[in-house]
Amino acid sequence: MQQFLMENWLNLLFGLLSAGILAYLKHFKKVMINYKSFLSEQDEKRIRTIIQEELRPISDELLLEQKKLEAIKMNYKTKLVTACEIYLERGYITTKEFASLTELWKIYHEGLGGNGRGEDFYNRTCKLPIHEEEKKTKNEKGN
Repeated sequence: MQQFLMENWLNLLFGLLSAGILAYLKHFKKVMINYKSFLSEQDEKRIRTIIQEELRPISDELLLEQKKLEAIKMNYKTKLVTACEIYLERGYITTKEFASLTELWKIYHEGLGGNGRGEDFYNRTCKLPIHEEEKKTKNEKGN
């Protein structure tokens, strides 16, 4: 045995070194995979943060525009309902008023997505009799 060790000590040394290096490389590979995963998570967090920081002003601007749009929609609804109430109380609508009301309705309903109470008033007003425009005398015009 001693003679075998003496003759093959170099082979044994290289075998042990190779086994140690192989074990270290396997360990190093696991460490690198974990590090790569860690970096990937950090990159993902950093990218998410950057995106959130970039999108925050846009999101805030969109919310402001949405509030403005709601205010405009409410204004159109008020105009629509007020006009309809006048016509319903009077009991008829003129052709000119009907054309204006229809344009107001299109903007409110199709353009702004309005419905509900405004739609109810518009539909009731559409059922009114339509009269031709009455010619006003000079006294009615205020001259």
